[in-house]
Amino acid sequence: MGLLKRNSPPYDTFLFRSAARPEEKALDVRLRLKGKAAVDLADYQRAYAETNGHAVELEHLAAHILAAFIDADRGFQAWRRSNPAPGARS
Repeated sequence: MGLLKRNSPPYDTFLFRSAARPEEKALDVRLRLKGKAAVDLADYQRAYAETNGHAVELEHLAAHILAAFIDADRGFQAWRRSNPAPGARS
């Protein structure tokens, strides 16, 4: 599901659907994008604002893109089911 959908719920509502559950830990990630990746993310941010009528911060946008990528990776999801984290609840 892409972020660029007209008449979709406000981004904040959409973000809460994929937000971390209370029992999950938060992870701070700092990265520097260069070249095409930097241009693409900036363009995506502009396209999102134009399509949805309001801006979104890069931090929230990047977190959602990463979560969507991980959720869509069937190989990773199969691996995760076969290799639960130590102490993880089923």
